[in-house]
Amino acid sequence: MDLRFLRQFDAGGIRIDHLVRFQYIHKVLQEGFYFLFPAVIGWTALAVLRVTAHWIERRSDINGENNLAARRRRTRLDILSRVAAFAILFVTLAMMLLSVPSIRSVGITLMASAGLAGLAVGAAAQPLLKNIIA
Repeated sequence: MDLRFLRQFDAGGIRIDHLVRFQYIHKVLQEGFYFLFPAVIGWTALAVLRVTAHWIERRSDINGENNLAARRRRTRLDILSRVAAFAILFVTLAMMLLSVPSIRSVGITLMASAGLAGLAVGAAAQPLLKNIIA
């Protein structure tokens, strides 16, 4: 909305050029929020993941004599927490890219390729995952 021709007039004590500046600041803040909100959600998800992993790690005592189950649990926890952290970071980055209009196509491509890559990696890692879960 172009209000340059109204800049000389007052609108109830508020100059129109102040309204134009407010609209610009509002637009910048709105775009910044759309960019930073996925980052905050991703950071929160990573924090929850770390707290959960730390809680599970503290429950598995590997100092005992018969610690095979605890070591197995800790190994699974390490692998799954790293995979989950990568997935959270990947989705967070893609969502942040989706919020920027000029590079939105990159975010869409990342999200689409993530689904295909997930299918391929899942099919290839199926024997490994069977051994880890068993």
